[in-house]
Amino acid sequence: MVWKLAKEAQVADRVRVVGDPLIEIKSAMAVRKDNVELLALLDLAVGEFVASPDYRRIYVAWFGEPSPFWTLNRKPTVSPLFIPAHSASRNLA
Repeated sequence: MVWKLAKEAQVADRVRVVGDPLIEIKSAMAVRKDNVELLALLDLAVGEFVASPDYRRIYVAWFGEPSPFWTLNRKPTVSPLFIPAHSASRNLA
């Protein structure tokens, strides 16, 4: 929620995490190991929900728009590693 407010106030670049969270709440569902059919159904349902517009709407309401993975800082860092590997794979073909 803090990140969403910081983004909306255009101060996200000045907010940072400075330690461990005071509390972290995780959710999970337990399924018996021998109940593979139920596990498959739950995996399918959760996967469909996470891919749905409803999930995105709820996520944005709580956390704001997600940041893109490929930022200007990541591209220059990864590019020098990818180019030689790509060139080497082309030479093998």
